[in-house]
Amino acid sequence: TRNWSRDEHAFIFSDFVDAMKTNWKQGLLTSVITAVMPTVVYVCNMYYGGMASGNLFFMIPQVLCILMGIIWSMMLIYIYPLIITYELKYKDVLRNAVLLAIARLPLSVGIRLATIVPAAIAALMCYLLTQYTFIILLVLGAYYILLGFGLSRFIIASYTNGVFDKYININIEGAQINRGLYNEDEDEDEGDSDTFASADE
Repeated sequence: TRNWSRDEHAFIFSDFVDAMKTNWKQGLLTSVITAVMPTVVYVCNMYYGGMASGNLFFMIPQVLCILMGIIWSMMLIYIYPLIITYELKYKDVLRNAVLLAIARLPLSVGIRLATIVPAAIAALMCYLLTQYTFIILLVLGAYYILLGFGLSRFIIASYTNGVFDKYININIEGAQINRGLYNEDEDEDEGDSDTFASADE
């Protein structure tokens, strides 16, 4: 999806396997942290929440734990694109991801919310139409299997390409920017040819 969002060719299977061989360590570590993070946030929230009932001081670590989970969710938008696009040590991937997530916080939140819209709609429908819960979940599962995961990754890749151009690629000598974006000059050329074709007709 990163390549497609740049308007570059990509083989679905072979390019995925090649990238996986190159980046599997960082990708696996990211997946492990992502899998553990909800449990850590939940346990810390329950623990410090119980402590805060007797001492308001414990609200501080409780809020910090919740913020940690939210920030990690925002960082995930950037982590995988950073891993496959640049040759960075994992600590540098995390550092860049957290800086980009904070620097672009409103858009990071917006992109994250946009990717969960189908699931939110399905949850609302399950709440309102409890008798159709199984059918709704079946449709939601089919959507994500056939289209949802790829579409959300494409949206994220398109967004991160623009962010990397603005904050990273512009500082790298010889790095290409604006790949896959609208080109006004090309559009004008196409418009002229269409005008001539219409005149000939």
